[in-house]
Amino acid sequence: MPRNRSAGIILKGDEILLMHRFNNGKEYYVFPGGGIEDGESPEYTCSREVLEETSIQISIKYEIYHMESTDGTQLYFFLCTHKGGEISFPKNAPERLHMKKDKSQTYNPLWFPIENLSEITLHQMEVRDQLILDLKGGFPETVQNINFLN
Repeated sequence: MPRNRSAGIILKGDEILLMHRFNNGKEYYVFPGGGIEDGESPEYTCSREVLEETSIQISIKYEIYHMESTDGTQLYFFLCTHKGGEISFPKNAPERLHMKKDKSQTYNPLWFPIENLSEITLHQMEVRDQLILDLKGGFPETVQNINFLN
């Protein structure tokens, strides 16, 4: 059964908030976010997950990107602003349990230079590429549906 997900694209000056991941020897980045629980809206999940993973409080502007995978999973990406807080990896974050159980798993929230986005593996890559274009040309006023490349 597909598990819908929600993520925040949080900009602050010339940086973007990302989660730096190592997973079974693979290095990559993801937007902070996670699975939508029963009864939650995608917006609520975005705010909850960002706070759980980074200790950052956000304000959601609007949904900017939407993807649907071949199995029906819905991915929601929200353009957000940093409202408050400093980055820290909360002691009660569920990801800490993953790291304790599996030493090949790491999660590290960080402010990443926007100018270097094209140099990293950022899941979803299709969203990364559209974000780079939108950062240069301006953000759309409506949700953009982005197709998976694979």
